[in-house]
Amino acid sequence: MPLLVVLAVSVVVFMYVRFTRQNRQAWLAKLDLPGRWRRARVVDDADDVERELLLQGKADRGEFVMQEGDTSWRGQWQLVG
Repeated sequence: MPLLVVLAVSVVVFMYVRFTRQNRQAWLAKLDLPGRWRRARVVDDADDVERELLLQGKADRGEFVMQEGDTSWRGQWQLVG
């Protein structure tokens, strides 16, 4: 009997983890983060500096390049949580 309870709990935990992982992957695919992101222009904004973020890699991690005017930053990005 205790073996049956352990087996049942194991199956429930396995199904929960699998379901959660599939939902996260579907959410990341829907989010579609990798790509080129530009700041929306604001009509009243006195700051006229071009800003652009380039995310490369997988759906939840990779490399980034942030361009702000003549300055750029490079690094790694990762979606956590």
